[in-house]
Amino acid sequence: MPFLFKKKKVEPPQFSEIGINSAFDGELNSKNPVFVNGELKGVIKSEKIVETGEKSVLKGKIFSQDIVIKGQFSGYLEAKERIILNSSSKIEGEIKIKSIKIEKGATINGKIN
Repeated sequence: MPFLFKKKKVEPPQFSEIGINSAFDGELNSKNPVFVNGELKGVIKSEKIVETGEKSVLKGKIFSQDIVIKGQFSGYLEAKERIILNSSSKIEGEIKIKSIKIEKGATINGKIN
């Protein structure tokens, strides 16, 4: 019964993450979802969704299908479909969007197109 001892192939996660207590400076391109819980300076491009945690701090540009901001963001946001600004989000900059949901408590200093 050799099949009982075969190692199972472990599939890598199908997302990218910048974790808590982590920092990234540069450009991140992904076909999968991107989650940011740390700090980022630069550009994120995702074909799916970019979601940030409540303690995240981002400066730069985000281009994605959908974007969910729960932390601090300064720069330019562009989503093909929708952006959700959580009640804990603090946004400074420009937002280009088809559809937006702004929860009570979210702070925006900039313009929405």
